[in-house]
Amino acid sequence: MNVRVVGAGEAAETLRAALARVGLAERAGEPAAFVCTVDDLSRAIAMRELAQVTGPIVVLTDDAASAIEAGADDAGGTADEVARRVSARIRAPKVSRLEETPMAEPPAASGRRQKPLILVVEDDEDARMVLTELLRPRYDVDAVGDGETALKRAAELNPDLVLLDLFLPGMDGFGALTGLRRNSKTADTPVIFLSAQGDAETKSQGLSLGAADYLAKPFSEQELMARVDRTLKLTAQKEHFRALAQTDGLTGLPNFRSFHARLEEEVSRAHRYGHPLACAMVDLDGLKEIPDRHVPGPEPREVKEMFRFIAKAGRFLT
Repeated sequence: MNVRVVGAGEAAETLRAALARVGLAERAGEPAAFVCTVDDLSRAIAMRELAQVTGPIVVLTDDAASAIEAGADDAGGTADEVARRVSARIRAPKVSRLEETPMAEPPAASGRRQKPLILVVEDDEDARMVLTELLRPRYDVDAVGDGETALKRAAELNPDLVLLDLFLPGMDGFGALTGLRRNSKTADTPVIFLSAQGDAETKSQGLSLGAADYLAKPFSEQELMARVDRTLKLTAQKEHFRALAQTDGLTGLPNFRSFHARLEEEVSRAHRYGHPLACAMVDLDGLKEIPDRHVPGPEPREVKEMFRFIAKAGRFLT
């Protein structure tokens, strides 16, 4: 099995020796994987692109998360660990068949979760169970085996992240992602594609449809957790900035941008289901003068109470 060691010097020789101990070596022909130190990562990425291959890049580093974010597929803290990870990825041994995972329950009425909920969509029972067991210590997990069921469960559970296999029976991963984006309940749910087909065209298609990331099989637990954690953090930051952009700084109420987006959503829903739609406008005399009189610092108690009452009345009406 041909594994390309990128770089030179003592570190490269140490990597070659470790690869030899697991039966891997550099040979002529198309490389099945690339290994390097973190300093040679950009060079390894360029070499893989030039070779037009999809083999994993495994990096020798103590900071696996940073290496994976920079473009590596996996990482190890020692040369022997790198060699073991390369061997596991190339040979991808099967695991024994396990029982089906119990389904997660819908979120509580408050809408808050103690842990993020991840929906795993994978038709292979072995892979589905392994993913569930890897994720469960840190996340709540629900797992299904086809695209149609995934769309229903996503609408019911509103997961924080979907791990979506590309090749599914019936509706494939691309179709499932399109279905998620068409449903207002799941339109913004981040999706990470899982697939053994890691060519640039497939990745580009998935990302163009709105996937947040792409994870090539086989992958390590370390890479899986790093990409999941990164996607959840980026999504949380995006939601925070979106909330700031749609909230009036003085009143704390939704601003015109938020109103416009909500109005479009409600009009679409009314058209879709044939329901009537009503819109009430409240005009407060002297409201426009408040920003002119307002000075930096807390708003007067009366002003706060007024806006709090308006927000409460709006929630009651909706």
